[in-house]
Amino acid sequence: MLRNALCSALALLLVAGLAAAADKKKATSVSGTFESFADGKLTVAVKGKKGEPAAKKEFTLAADTKVTLLAGEEKKELTAKDGFKDAKAGSPVTITLGEGDKVAGVQIGKAKKKEKQ
Repeated sequence: MLRNALCSALALLLVAGLAAAADKKKATSVSGTFESFADGKLTVAVKGKKGEPAAKKEFTLAADTKVTLLAGEEKKELTAKDGFKDAKAGSPVTITLGEGDKVAGVQIGKAKKKEKQ
């Protein structure tokens, strides 16, 4: 009797764990070049397949979306409202999409690569 109860509980935990793992989605990202930001809309030129022109994509950002500015070794974390003030067209941008393809964060610029010794 005790063995059946333990096996049932173990099976239930295993199934519940697999179901929870299936629900978690990996965050996806989109990379491109900065075009513009106005009224909470970010426009990015995303490279197409080889030989195709870059497609412009628009993303809606919440006012509190985290924007990370990278310039050499300098790193600043700001909100969307302040983060795009100094962004220049053509700057590399990486947009992290969360649940429901909502923008979770934006990175402007590229981190400086560490030199190999």
